[in-house]
Amino acid sequence: MFIISAEIEGGFNDPEVVCAFDPNKVIVRLRGMFPDLEVDPRDYAWRDFDLFAQHGLVDESGALGMAARDARRRGPVWLFRLPGTVKVTVRGQAERHFVIFSSETPFPEPLRRGWLSSSKG
Repeated sequence: MFIISAEIEGGFNDPEVVCAFDPNKVIVRLRGMFPDLEVDPRDYAWRDFDLFAQHGLVDESGALGMAARDARRRGPVWLFRLPGTVKVTVRGQAERHFVIFSSETPFPEPLRRGWLSSSKG
């Protein structure tokens, strides 16, 4: 597995961290670079909450509340796919505290350079 990622160190747990990625802007920027980008329309930040609620979990344990707080803190979480770009299928995830791209094969250098340069601005 080949990975390119960017993260905000301590973003989840450090109360001193006051910055974050805007996952919606990350997707807009990627769509500008790659018009064939496929984004799953489901906000995955709410996945655990939805699963607990679907199974009728009684909230005596506080699990629903914890899942809702986690979703608000992390969300939105978008999963995306860049199909067959120069013979490499790339999958990724964008959320408030990190953005990650992964591929089963090495990233071609022009693609890698494009992502890294776009993340600086």
